[in-house]
Order: sequence, then C-alpha cells, then structure tokens
Amino acid sequence: MGGLKIITVNTNGLNNPIKRKRVLQKLKRDKGEIIFLHETHLNKEEHKKLEKLGGAQVFTSSFTSAKRGVSILVKECLNFKSEFIMEVKAIMIIAGDFNLVMDEELDTQSTRTHKSVKGATLLHQAGVELGLIDVWRFMHPQIKEFTHYSQDHNTFSRLDYIFMLKNDVLRVKSCEILPITVVDHAVVIMEMDLGSIKGTSMWRFNNFLLRDNIFKDKIIHCFRNYIQSNNNNGEVTPVILWEAAKVPIRGEITAYASWKKKPSQIEKLNLEKKLKSLQEKHEKNKNKEEPTRSRLDEWFLPGCSLNIIQTNFLLQRKKVFSI
Repeated sequence: MGGLKIITVNTNGLNNPIKRKRVLQKLKRDKGEIIFLHETHLNKEEHKKLEKLGGAQVFTSSFTSAKRGVSILVKECLNFKSEFIMEVKAIMIIAGDFNLVMDEELDTQSTRTHKSVKGATLLHQAGVELGLIDVWRFMHPQIKEFTHYSQDHNTFSRLDYIFMLKNDVLRVKSCEILPITVVDHAVVIMEMDLGSIKGTSMWRFNNFLLRDNIFKDKIIHCFRNYIQSNNNNGEVTPVILWEAAKVPIRGEITAYASWKKKPSQIEKLNLEKKLKSLQEKHEKNKNKEEPTRSRLDEWFLPGCSLNIIQTNFLLQRKKVFSI
C-alpha cells in the first residue's frame, strides 16, 4: 500500500436520514479511506446502516441515549486484516473533536479564556511525555485556521485534531482543514505514505541543524518543558531524567529536520524544472554562450547538491566506522 487518506469530523448527530446521506456523500467526495466520525448520536442498530451507505467496514461505540457515539469507517478498497494485536508495532493515529484549544493565540478568535484550559494543559503534558504531535499545527506552524464555528459566541476555534507519534509524522504528506459545509465542524483530512521506512541504520544527529537558531530555541524549549513535567519536585535523578528525555527530544529533532527538508526539496524541483526549460531553449538556440544558462549551471547544481553530498558523506563514514 502506498498513500492513505484519513478524515476526522464531528457530525453533530446523524439521526436525520437526509443529513446522514449528505454527510456520507460529502466524505465520499473527499475520498477518505479511514474516516473518524464523532458525535454520531446513533445507537448500535443505527450504526449498522453506515456500512451500507458508506461502503465500508464500521467499528462503533454507542452511548445509552441518543447522544455522543463514535464510528471508524474503513473503506472496502483497503486490504483490511482483522486480528488481535498482542504487541503494537504500527502507526498510531489519535483523531477527533477534543473540544479544547491548544493555543489561545493561534487556535481561536475568542478573547476569552477557553473553558477547557485544564484539559488543554493535560493534553499538552501527555503529548510531551508520549511524544505525540499535533499534525496540522506541525504542518502549519503559524497559520490561523479553524474547524468549528460557534453561532452563540460568533467565534471560530480549532477543536478537531489529529495526533501522531513524532517518528511517524515523517510519513505525513499533507494535512488540511476543509471548509465548514454540511455540519458546524470542518473536515480535517490527512494524507500519509505507508511505504517502508528506509533502512535500519543507527540514528545520527544532523550537525547542520546546529546552525539553525530556531531549531536550537525549539529544542531548549522542549527540554525545559520535559524537565518541568517530569522532575517531580527533584525526586527523579538527573541521570534518569536525561536518559528518559532522549526519546521525546529525538522525536522533536527528527520531526523538525523533516519539516525543514521539505521546502528545500520543493525549491530544488522547481529550479530543476527551470533548468530543464532553459536547457531545451539552449539546445535550440545557436548562441551557446547564453548567460542565464551558464549561471544556472555554475550556481544551481553545486549549491543544491552540497548539503546532500555532505550528509551522505557523514552517513557513509558512520557506516564504515560501525563495521
């Protein structure tokens, strides 16, 4: 399997057959392959109808009354294998409407403190301890975009999240918030790559990141947060703290390195397209000393390849010394 599209949305009740049909048609157009539905308000029997309408295998949890309720739809196009898992060695995805604001400055238009500050603090602390990352915020660090509109308060907020382990977030290709249409919550859609991860070689820190001041500030902030959350008033020894902190810090480093790598790859591809276009013009042009072409040959290829060559050299040297 290559790519996979995952969708999460708060439906705010699917008891109405017309609304249920509209929501499922909307999700079908969005082409989600695994769909998280929240606040379905359906009982066990009503949930079974989702299988016929959605063309998917459905896993549900109903509440005793006509409220709450969640469903996970796995599309029939997936090669699904049902088995009891004794030990988890797979990609973990946590998605849904958490009804809280993680960042008061970026995730809400309201000037008032959100009612679930305590819940947001606990979720943030759990994220630090477990190495979980808010995928959409990771992909869009400073963008204000929202998933819910409150008519009562006339404000937008981001309440719907997708969380993954930091090492797995490298698989994410995109994560977007779609417009609010059929229900009062937006669909959050994530596309990820399920291809095999390269190699099993020993992890090595990318020394070039030490030149990045934003990276250094981010790691310092991450480490301080971890110490404050786990020091337990000085009862934990520094050695244990340091050994335990390596896991979330390594995840933070890996995630940042992946995020930083993407723009340079896009820039390289765009420049390669320009170079190819100029090369085609140059081949047809009798003037073989075209200055633009010469400058691109001189600056573009060596410049874009330098960091790759240096990184490969370090990795190769590591393999040699590891033998």
